[in-house]
Amino acid sequence: MLQIRTSVCLANITHDLRRGLKSAASMGAEAVEIDARVHLNMKEMSDTAVRHIKKLLSDFDLSVSSLTFNTRHGYDISEGLDQRISATCDAMLLAYRLGSKVVSNHIGVIPSNEDSPRWQTLVESLNDLGRFGDTAGSSLCARTTSDDGRLMRALLETMPEGTAGVDFDPGRLMMNGKSPSETIDSLGPFVRHMRIKDAMRDIAKGQGLETAFGEGAVDFDQIFGVLEKEHYNGYFTVDREEVEMPVPEIKRTIEALKRI
Repeated sequence: MLQIRTSVCLANITHDLRRGLKSAASMGAEAVEIDARVHLNMKEMSDTAVRHIKKLLSDFDLSVSSLTFNTRHGYDISEGLDQRISATCDAMLLAYRLGSKVVSNHIGVIPSNEDSPRWQTLVESLNDLGRFGDTAGSSLCARTTSDDGRLMRALLETMPEGTAGVDFDPGRLMMNGKSPSETIDSLGPFVRHMRIKDAMRDIAKGQGLETAFGEGAVDFDQIFGVLEKEHYNGYFTVDREEVEMPVPEIKRTIEALKRI
């Protein structure tokens, strides 16, 4: 049976870490997703700073579901790549120190041609990060956006066994005109973090619209079924961006998830 462990994306609520933790705890969440660029100062993460954050987490009885580390470019762009990989490695080490095995980022545009130089750059970058993560104790997880699931799976299968991961975002896929149901069929074995984000697609206007959980077109029952089959044991992070008052809605979503 699928175990629903709830988490909150703190960046949707506040940029203040302590305030975000207090809010997440009041909503009944078991964990939080921390944005390494918003909530933390990566250059000042001394052992003392990490102990302070872990103490705050303990005070609110929360864990860290994932650490987001968004970079300006993906790992398919050669410019500044070494620096980007090094910074990502630092984020992976920090995630482990905070008790999380997941670092989430958009990995870049996946070329459809495997002979493309950009494909080779992406493969080499992810393999390097995969090997590093294997020793660091955390994994870089590719957040789904608009890439074809089969193409992403082909890319992930080039990585050392057990090092590839996906941060599955069904709402973002829906808004970008992709089928979350078809994508989860391809990527199910690789999912290490799951976002609860619903959406619908206005075909006439060619636009996507984020919605409250259960009010969009994402088939969560089907997605949960695939995750159960794959013995998924990660968190379900409520990620609600496009709403004026996120806290009440996130709380309702957490309550709904706990009834599943």
